[in-house]
Amino acid sequence: MSLLNRTKTLLVTDAVIYVPSEPPEVLDPRAIQRYSGLNLVVRLQKGFRQHAEDGVQPETKEERSLWAWMRIVLLVLYFRPFDLVDPQSSFRVVADRLLVAPVMRILVFKSISRAVLDWVQDVCEWDFKRVIPAHFEGPVATSPNEFRQCFSFLEVEDSTTCPQLRPEDRSLLDSIRSLLEDAGVILPFRRT
Repeated sequence: MSLLNRTKTLLVTDAVIYVPSEPPEVLDPRAIQRYSGLNLVVRLQKGFRQHAEDGVQPETKEERSLWAWMRIVLLVLYFRPFDLVDPQSSFRVVADRLLVAPVMRILVFKSISRAVLDWVQDVCEWDFKRVIPAHFEGPVATSPNEFRQCFSFLEVEDSTTCPQLRPEDRSLLDSIRSLLEDAGVILPFRRT
């Protein structure tokens, strides 16, 4: 992480991300084909959940690109999101906002919450107006206060400034965290 003083830009690796609601132009057409339809993963999930309806399916090229993007993002962020059949509501939680990625939030930062909050406090003393995350989109206009709010889940359980991740989407990550805690690999979470 570093600060470019002249441009007041904060460069970060995995601390925060910004997922645009629209797919990037560089999205591979093969990925669009693979993830926009009812592929094997979606069909298996659909079968497990026993959907009576077929769900909404994209028809135009733009819709297929958007659906592929939503599914790719959710798979990257949660490993196994709850609903790939109709990913819209899960995607809305993470799109168009600066946030801590669910993997980092659940598996890393909660184990070292005091150190993370101290680091965030130090970073927020810097004078920056934008952040460039290493993943997804950037630069993103922000302020030290908005950056701090991304980490409010470490302080307040039901923070209105930090998006609440859907329990059904984060269930695999929560299970992994529980296994790692039970094995003594990571520390249990203690709100500071």
